[in-house]
Amino acid sequence: METHSKIALQAARAGGRIFKKYFGQATGVREKKHEHRNLVTDADLAIEKIIRARITRAFPEHHILGEEFGGLPKISPGQFIWLLDPIDGTNNFAQGLPLACISIGLWDHKGPLVSVVYNPVTESLYTAERGRGAKLNGKAISVSKIRNPMGALGGVGWTRSNSRKERAKLFRVGVEKFAKARALGTTTLQMCFVADAKMDFYFGTGMYIWDIAAAALIVQEAGGKVTDTRGKPLTLSARSVVASNGKLHNYIIKNLR
Repeated sequence: METHSKIALQAARAGGRIFKKYFGQATGVREKKHEHRNLVTDADLAIEKIIRARITRAFPEHHILGEEFGGLPKISPGQFIWLLDPIDGTNNFAQGLPLACISIGLWDHKGPLVSVVYNPVTESLYTAERGRGAKLNGKAISVSKIRNPMGALGGVGWTRSNSRKERAKLFRVGVEKFAKARALGTTTLQMCFVADAKMDFYFGTGMYIWDIAAAALIVQEAGGKVTDTRGKPLTLSARSVVASNGKLHNYIIKNLR
């Protein structure tokens, strides 16, 4: 795993240089086909290309699934798959809001194995390895201990695929069932905020596995819990997520039904 982690870190740092160069002044900003306000930029494409190149050079036999260039969305025993989101929070990135990141996760047939989430603007580097804990900039992190929903602050998320009614329902659960809720436009970072106790929970629907894959391990290794909104374990086909400190998890699932 050390070699896997080393390559993931090197790839994230390489992508981070492009990220910083274009942050807030992105070129080639455009909407994805038939997806209003779902932006892609030249930076998204360049970052994914450089990450893919680093991984392929080190592990030519591994599969890669990324947001911008696709890949093989399945895995068999003995295989590895890298799950990439070159910029989670592209709208924030293009606007110059420092709530965006590079997400790199490695899974095997048992699930998440290695994770790196990097925000080059704030120099926040979240890392995790299965069974070895989670860290922020090299320091161990852990989830909050809050049990009372009326004392909890968390995040809510959705994507362009959600209807206005679905979005309203998600946010209503956040603001009515908890002390405070935020919608920051980045699934990955909000899940990482759960891992280091900046938030107590995050839930959302409409996203894809590359939005979730790396952060899921970081939350779990920080002592939290991650499932889909039905309470089921995540798979490569997951389109929803609940990440929590564990103590609030069942309450969230119940209120999302």
